[in-house]
Amino acid sequence: MALMFFLFIVLGFASYEGYAQAEPVTSVVIDNTENPITIRDGETLTISCSVYDIRPSANVSWVINGEVITEGISHNVTEDGDGFDTTSVLYMVVTSDYDQKDLICRARNDENEINTYVNKSVTLDVTNESSGPNKGMIGGLVGAASGVTVVMIIIISQTKKYKSGKCKHSSSSEKAQTA
Repeated sequence: MALMFFLFIVLGFASYEGYAQAEPVTSVVIDNTENPITIRDGETLTISCSVYDIRPSANVSWVINGEVITEGISHNVTEDGDGFDTTSVLYMVVTSDYDQKDLICRARNDENEINTYVNKSVTLDVTNESSGPNKGMIGGLVGAASGVTVVMIIIISQTKKYKSGKCKHSSSSEKAQTA
């Protein structure tokens, strides 16, 4: 029995020889973003969250409104020297339901206590403003409708004047005779 314990200890330490010591996740980074994130209703948000130089690699997840997001996520784990870098990219269509809600990236590994996560969050500022081609198209339609209305008023006004005799119409043959 003592021999088995001795081999377990020796082999156990030998398996970690040359590797960095295991450590829990202590920080999470949401990459390249401002807080709050301003985004239009219906647009797709692409955001990444990373944990750097941790052994063993981190499990990264996303939460919004108290619910874990399970779709639209890709993960990438690379070994970097003595640890692992883990990056999670979230692709999600944002709706007005998420306005002023915190989007949370959370991470942990086997060295963290069970159900203990390290969190980083950003607030979503969801707007309903139109822009780009749709706004231009709506503005163009309103402008065209206004222009058509003005033209119709002029035509009606001139027709009434012509019928009442206040507006004299001259044809090209009358102009030729007066010349």
